[in-house]
Amino acid sequence: MRHDGQDTGGEVDTVVRDMLGGDMPPEVRERLRARLDGFRRQLPYRGPGRSSLPRLALRTAGALALAVVLVAGWARLTGEGPEPTWAEVAERFASVRFLSTTIYVRTSASADLVPLELWLGEGGRFRMLAGHEVFFGQGGRVEARVAFRAPSGNEAAVAEARAMVGGVIEALGREERFSLETLVKALPVQDIVSAPLPNQDARIASDLAVFDMADEGSAAWLRIWALRESRLPVRMLYWDPVRGERVDAVMTYAHEQPADFFEPAAYEAALEHLPAGAPGRAYALLKDAGGRPVTPADL
Repeated sequence: MRHDGQDTGGEVDTVVRDMLGGDMPPEVRERLRARLDGFRRQLPYRGPGRSSLPRLALRTAGALALAVVLVAGWARLTGEGPEPTWAEVAERFASVRFLSTTIYVRTSASADLVPLELWLGEGGRFRMLAGHEVFFGQGGRVEARVAFRAPSGNEAAVAEARAMVGGVIEALGREERFSLETLVKALPVQDIVSAPLPNQDARIASDLAVFDMADEGSAAWLRIWALRESRLPVRMLYWDPVRGERVDAVMTYAHEQPADFFEPAAYEAALEHLPAGAPGRAYALLKDAGGRPVTPADL
């Protein structure tokens, strides 16, 4: 600290460098230093002596506090926050009240890729769009199925895809809360799955954390991507390189759907007001959390 009214900022530089592990880009370092210098110039200085000590301490503490805020803001923008643990991701997933997921299933390397859409609510209630039908159920059991259009000829492939993920729906539906452990065990694995290990090479972006698991009874493996800040899992990929099986699920989270969304009778009643070939029949009663129209009935 100099006594000519200015501060070399050595203490601040040390704190900033240490907080970022010495990896701060030069341009970011210069912007932080410029802001800190401006902050110092705005603080009055009373010269050397015993009476100036409290003010010197205040100036140094204030500059250090500002450095911490700026560094934290930079880390937030660049996604370099703390790496979430698997336990934190599982705990966050268990706190979710509603899950919407699009699942792409390939039962073998030569089979067609079949899309399924699944909505899971509290109490084990679910609704699934598969092929030309919408399935309704609770507690992991299908209680009703409603055809919203005529069959298109791919019913066998859709049935195989449904059977492949049926264990996941059944297992999650029986749980009071969403469970990543239950989800993993319900996949078509052959043996005990290894502990989830971070995989930095598959991270894709700095705001994502990636965990890999291997099926110890086969060559299959499982990968889960989670957001670093919210700890929510957003994608799950199961792959068996020998049999060519693949389950790829993209997960999103929103507010609970209206109660009639999970009611087959309400869905059938909604279909009665829509022409047979009308767009959106598969999504009747579905509401977008952001207020955007989903079907022509919302327009």
